[in-house]
Amino acid sequence: MIHVARTGASATALKGAGSHLARLIPFLWLILALALIGCTDESATNGSNDEPLPAVLESTGTLYPVTTKDGVGYIDSSGTVVMSPRFEEGQPLVDGFGPVRPKDSDLWGYVGRTGELAIEPQFEKALNLSDDRARVRVDGLWGYIDETGEMVIEPVFSDAAGFSEGLAVVEVEDTGLIGHIDTSGEWVIEPEYESAGTFGAGLAPVSVDDGFGYIDMESNLVLGPYDHQIYEFTESGLALFSQDGSFGFLDTNGDVAIEAQFPWASSFYDGLAPAESEQGLLGYIDASGEWVIEPQFDVAEAFLDGIAFVIVEGNDGYVNTSGKLVWTED
Repeated sequence: MIHVARTGASATALKGAGSHLARLIPFLWLILALALIGCTDESATNGSNDEPLPAVLESTGTLYPVTTKDGVGYIDSSGTVVMSPRFEEGQPLVDGFGPVRPKDSDLWGYVGRTGELAIEPQFEKALNLSDDRARVRVDGLWGYIDETGEMVIEPVFSDAAGFSEGLAVVEVEDTGLIGHIDTSGEWVIEPEYESAGTFGAGLAPVSVDDGFGYIDMESNLVLGPYDHQIYEFTESGLALFSQDGSFGFLDTNGDVAIEAQFPWASSFYDGLAPAESEQGLLGYIDASGEWVIEPQFDVAEAFLDGIAFVIVEGNDGYVNTSGKLVWTED
C-alpha cells in the first residue's frame, strides 16, 4: 500500500473527495497545478473542437480546474476564468502544463504552455509532473513520461506515486512489495515494504514489524516504530498521524506537535492544513493547531499555490489563505 496525503484540485486524499491510489498509503500527494495567463491566440486549438484556446506563452502561475455544465475550464489564483470550459476532466496545470481528458476521448493527454494539446490523449490516467516526471497508466500499469511525452520509466508498476526529493515510491506488480526508485527508474530503496510513502524532510513512512516508522534515503529506520498510522512530512516540517480515530501531527523529531484531536485532517501546504471539527464541518488550521479558516466546508482540499478547492453548501469553490472565496460555481 502506498500512502498519499495530498492531491490537488481534482484528485486529493481529502474527506469527501473519495480519491486515492490503489495501494499507496495516504502519504504523498502529488502536487498538481497549472499555469496559464495571457491573451487569445486564434490559431491555437485543443484538437477536439474549433474553439480557440488562450495563448499562455508568458504563463508563470498555477491554473486550477473548474467544472461547469459546459465542461472543465480553468481559473487563475484570483478566480478569473482564463480558459473557458472545453474538457471532460482536468487537473491543475503547473507552468501551463498539465493533464486533461478531452470531451471526445476516454484517454488523457497534456495541455502545453501555448494552450494546445502538447501530448495527444493516449493514457488511461495521467497525473502532474514532479521532478520532471509525470505518472501515466497504460494497460493497467503505471510508468513515467517526461514533458515531451517520452516514456522514460516503462509502465511496469501496479501502483506508483509522484517524485519527491528525487525519489518515487512504487509497487511491484507480482509481489505487491513497495520500494523507491530514482528519476531514471533505478531502485534506490529495494521493494521490501508492505506499505510506504513518499519522502519529505529526508524521511519516508514505511511499515515495519512492530508497526510504522520513518526511514532515511539509505533505508535506515530513523523514527519509530509507532503503533499508529503515520504519513509523509510536508513543507511545514509536520507529518500527519492518526491514533484512536483522531488525527494530529508529528514534528521531524517524532514528537507530537499537534495532539490527535481532529476527526479527520490532511497534510500542511501553504502553511495550512484542512481539518474536521467535532460538528463535522471542515476548515483550516495553522502549525499551532489553531483554526485560521473556521470550519464551514463540506469538502476541503490541501492548498496549492495560494488557493484550495472546497465545497460549501453543495457548491464547488476555491478559497484563498485568508478564507475568502475567490471562485464559486454558484
